[in-house]
Amino acid sequence: MTLSPQQLSANLQELYYEAHVGGQPELVPSLFSNHVYSSGSGFGRFWKVIYAVIGFFFGHGLKNERLKTVLMKVVQSYQQFQKEIEPVFKRYQTLIGERCEGYESRTDLYKNLRWQIHHWNDRTMPFVKLILKRKTAKVEQLIRTYFSGENIEAPEESGNPFIFPSTKEIASYQRLIDLEELSEDFYPYYPLAKLAMEKPLTKTEEQELGDWIERVESLEVKQKKLRRSLEALIHNISAMNSSPVAKEPSLVLLEIELLKRGLNTLTKEDPKHIEWRKTLKKGDTVPINGTPYTLGEEIRYLKSTPNQNLVFLCREREDAVVVIGKNLSTLEIRRQLQRDVSSGLVPPTWIEIGEDGKAALQERMLKHISQIEWKSSHELKQADNPFLRPFIGLIRFMVQIEKTPKNIPFEYLYFSRDCILKCIKPTQLVPFDYGSLELLALYASKKNQVIFNTIVTKSSLFQYGQRRFFEDIISTFEQEGNLSPKAIASLSTHMITNSSVIDRGEALSESVRTLFKRIEKKIHLRYQVEDPDALKKAIRRHIRIRYNAEKARSFFFPKFSKRVMNQIQGDLRLQLKEGFSF
Repeated sequence: MTLSPQQLSANLQELYYEAHVGGQPELVPSLFSNHVYSSGSGFGRFWKVIYAVIGFFFGHGLKNERLKTVLMKVVQSYQQFQKEIEPVFKRYQTLIGERCEGYESRTDLYKNLRWQIHHWNDRTMPFVKLILKRKTAKVEQLIRTYFSGENIEAPEESGNPFIFPSTKEIASYQRLIDLEELSEDFYPYYPLAKLAMEKPLTKTEEQELGDWIERVESLEVKQKKLRRSLEALIHNISAMNSSPVAKEPSLVLLEIELLKRGLNTLTKEDPKHIEWRKTLKKGDTVPINGTPYTLGEEIRYLKSTPNQNLVFLCREREDAVVVIGKNLSTLEIRRQLQRDVSSGLVPPTWIEIGEDGKAALQERMLKHISQIEWKSSHELKQADNPFLRPFIGLIRFMVQIEKTPKNIPFEYLYFSRDCILKCIKPTQLVPFDYGSLELLALYASKKNQVIFNTIVTKSSLFQYGQRRFFEDIISTFEQEGNLSPKAIASLSTHMITNSSVIDRGEALSESVRTLFKRIEKKIHLRYQVEDPDALKKAIRRHIRIRYNAEKARSFFFPKFSKRVMNQIQGDLRLQLKEGFSF
């Protein structure tokens, strides 16, 4: 005689409780051989007293016999219901496969099958997951003490009476069911499947997907739950994809497409993963695909940079670091993004990423670009060439393709051990922005004018036509013209529409006006000025002359005003006021 589903559920709950209490496993059966209890629970204590009394007079044979009977019933009932749910699961899997191909018929049947699977998992999964993971010695003791031996039948594949070939698969589909129920029975299987297979969506499908994303975001679904739901979807698509030439679905490509559409839950922290990550320290070992790696010192790249990954030196490999992300998706997403949108900025090599997503091995960087100590002062020195070449090569490449990395992340730029310039953060290409590349040259040069001039000239940036837009802004200022930077950008000689470039032009225009006022004020303060109007014209002229003599175009190089004042003083032969000296 087997147990009812309710009785089976109650017994598995007791087993789950027993696995979590301290001490040796001790189960107590009811006299009716239908229930087993943890000896520490309410009814467990009651039956423990009853059997103690019976044992005092008649021995412990009855307790052992009843315990053996009820445990046998638990196993037999579980295995019977497991066999009954398997065809239900297969039909449910087929219907999900149909939805992934765009067919959504038989809705009532679909919901009924889903309900059956949900209730089966609800009754059995907490205990079964505990056995699958076997995280504690108590679980091992429980299985060894009560569920092994000749009288207990178990599938050959697992050797465990509760683990069937389909057990994990049925459990994984619960992740789809949970998210589907959370989003009110709405799950855009077909659009998601198309994205995973790199197929374009129709306007209607984009709208359907957008509505679902908005719903998931508003529900504040946990990152891990969402990811596992998508994992289960990918698994189903692969299982139902019988064509040998069909493209394999990709979880990471699906995640990236969803991120582009605003599903930011995928980038949230996974609290459980973060708690584990917080415990890591030097000397600990982290397994990556079965190989343990010992953590060295933690690398903190730049204090001003909020780094979302933990990075440690690796004792087993001097050329690598161990990287731990903020959830189980982020490392694979980052690797894929760096492959797709490296934008000329080469990423460090990902040596290996754990299949579980917990950790990865990545190429170790040698130094940050801010750590370069340039040797050149008045003229270029040979010693600077190894670090100069990568900057020249990168900017020359951008000039050739007429694109620029978006918001060039200076704080993420490093040199590899082979002196290759690499970026540890994914970037994407945007329309060419002269000023952005100039700022990269300025940052790289550490305001060393010899280095800056070398970078912008040898990379051919200084020869790029967009520079004349900035030059015209300075010429317009000298001539006291009325054209705004936006108007200058629209002239046929420029035809600039990139808002970033125009914004830099506006900033240069504002800078030159501020510079003019500051120089004029200083000269009036320190020198005797006989003709104020002539001085104003001289300042405007010498700003333009000095600007043309230098290589910076979208900004003024440091100490520019001092160099202009020296020119003006020499040209106008200004006399110092009493009390001032050179």
